[in-house]
Amino acid sequence: MARKVFSSKSSRNIILGGLLMVPLMFCFSHGDGIRKAFHDASQRNVPLEQRDLINYKVPSGDYSGLVSASSISRSGDVPIHAVFSPGGVKIGNMKIDWTKDDAFTHAVKAMEEKTAGCIAADPQLLNLASLKTDWTPAQRDCWDEAVANTIAGIVHKEPGLDKYRTETSGDGTQRTNYMNGLSRDIEGGTYKLEFDCEGMSVVKCVLQHRMAERFLPAHQRTHYFYATGQGEFGIYDEAPGGHAFIVLERGGKVTGIIEGTENSDVYRRPARDTSFADFATNKIFIAKDGSSYGFEYTHEQADKARLEVGIKPYKIFMQELKQKLQERKLREQQGKLSS
Repeated sequence: MARKVFSSKSSRNIILGGLLMVPLMFCFSHGDGIRKAFHDASQRNVPLEQRDLINYKVPSGDYSGLVSASSISRSGDVPIHAVFSPGGVKIGNMKIDWTKDDAFTHAVKAMEEKTAGCIAADPQLLNLASLKTDWTPAQRDCWDEAVANTIAGIVHKEPGLDKYRTETSGDGTQRTNYMNGLSRDIEGGTYKLEFDCEGMSVVKCVLQHRMAERFLPAHQRTHYFYATGQGEFGIYDEAPGGHAFIVLERGGKVTGIIEGTENSDVYRRPARDTSFADFATNKIFIAKDGSSYGFEYTHEQADKARLEVGIKPYKIFMQELKQKLQERKLREQQGKLSS
């Protein structure tokens, strides 16, 4: 006698439903690659600079990403690894609940108004905002740099957000993916939760975007993206470290980088043209000051890129300096002998 697999229609549906959920749950809890494939397919016809999320699988196997400021400002989601990737799966994913009536959302709103007040009081920025013709690269630099430095000065003075701190410092700072949690630090003037390049870049990115929305016509605005990857702060760094920062795009090019650190001078101009599409597939951005930014790269790759734009890497700089000192010493010795 054949054995019944399902004792009833309802139990059969329950079992079949459960079996169907297994691959679906696996995809959304472990399958960044699968989520990326679905997301990329859905975004195929969307221009790169208009996408909410662009992510890239780096050589080490992890994901780095670009999340648009407009998306973060609207939804509060920062899914840097893959669309729908929950924060518990990959620690880099972050979240803001803009509907909360808490100290964090109040602080962001207050900083937004302070920044807007500074712009409204600046004749040069108001003049730029009033121009009907498309900006020149120099005019765009002027706007983005001035607004970025204004935002930095305001964020760096906001109670609870005025101290850069990271869980890796060893002082008991706790990591958080839920940025509303910073409300406790803001209210108490404490520094218990992490607010490093990740959190600081998210806040600055949103404020930069909101100022563009408030003061500029759509055709004039730069596109801002929160980025996760690596960075070197100049030619003296020995290796790139994990870093979050803000990428600026206009006309298919990366027009600049905004730092998410405690520095007051936060704007980085490009030393060479870098297409946004190339950057989104792991091309290194080199700034005029020698700093480098990208998803994943080595110090040697950064030095090679520096040489391509005429910036001497530290190793070559020191070799030339050593040679000059030796030549000077030799000349001094020869001078003594001839006298």
